[in-house]
Amino acid sequence: LVLARAQRRTEAARLEVVELCSLLGDVVAELRTAPGVDVQLRCEPHVAALANRDLTEQAVANLVANAARYTARGRIDVIADRLGDDVVISIADTGRGMTSEELARASERFYQGDERDAEGFGLGLSIARQAIEAMGGRLALESRRGGGTTATVRLAGATLVEP
Repeated sequence: LVLARAQRRTEAARLEVVELCSLLGDVVAELRTAPGVDVQLRCEPHVAALANRDLTEQAVANLVANAARYTARGRIDVIADRLGDDVVISIADTGRGMTSEELARASERFYQGDERDAEGFGLGLSIARQAIEAMGGRLALESRRGGGTTATVRLAGATLVEP
């Protein structure tokens, strides 16, 4: 509902300081992968974003789920770090990757590429992009067939203050 209101511009996403290591840890803990897929989480201590926790969690969960869905073996790296005034979250996998044509359309609603996945509806990347953009962030995708995919989320950085 938060995303729907932000898309209709009836209500801006409420931004707060979101501590990313715990959020990413929760997402990774819920992840189901194929046997033999190694998932690594690297998060610099005290990395935080000025974001909406629910939208951030939904976007990252969709990106990580896509990585798991298309990685039959190998690894998935989830990394969060500061980059100047921003925070960058990268989800890199060693999965099947996408052709340049699939990559160009990957964020379209209901697009599933040439190898349709019976489990999905083609909405995950679209929802992730819309959630990230509703918070003033950006999503970039890099991929090549047989070479895996990297999704990079860039959000405004924030500083955690110890009580």
